[in-house]
Amino acid sequence: MNPKKNNRFEYMIITICGVFIITYAMMVDKIMNFPEVMSSTPLKILLTVFSCIVFIITVCLTVRLFILIHKDYVERR
Repeated sequence: MNPKKNNRFEYMIITICGVFIITYAMMVDKIMNFPEVMSSTPLKILLTVFSCIVFIITVCLTVRLFILIHKDYVERR
């Protein structure tokens, strides 16, 4: 597999993950507006744990994206 195609594939995966993360964030925002959901402690803990995991994944993807962009920039120079 040539490196350019591999980079495109990785950009595509990061973009798809980004779309899922944004969708998850909007869904959690909508769920937080329901008082009966927020009064349930186990659900609140579950949402917090999932949100922390998604945040860590988002940070990792962002770092990977910057590394990819930098690598592409250096290769083109």
